Amino acid sequence: MPHRIIFCAAISAVISAPVYAQGRWCDVMVPSMSRFDALIEISSVSDGDYEATVSHEDGSKSNAPLVKSGSKFTKENAFGEYYVVRENGDLALYDAEGFIRVAKLARPDAKPGNCR
Repeated sequence: MPHRIIFCAAISAVISAPVYAQGRWCDVMVPSMSRFDALIEISSVSDGDYEATVSHEDGSKSNAPLVKSGSKFTKENAFGEYYVVRENGDLALYDAEGFIRVAKLARPDAKPGNCR
């Protein structure tokens, strides 16, 4: 009987805090230096609310709320940064001045610093 209670509590915790992953991408900023690679993850943290988490090899992370419109995810900052998920699954990075680069869809085992 105690096993049933633990199991129900675990299911309840999962149901009450859903996180819907939108995708993970490898951002290769400097092609010759993998230590500068970043892993970008976009997830839905609640109904209609999205967040970008950028992780680096040194363990540092940054989180930013996003506004989604179709395949475009906009950061609310002075640089006008936004992401566009392309039809092939890649993530295009932009700012107010235009296109920056493309981050490739990450393998499931990808980690910052070795996501090539």
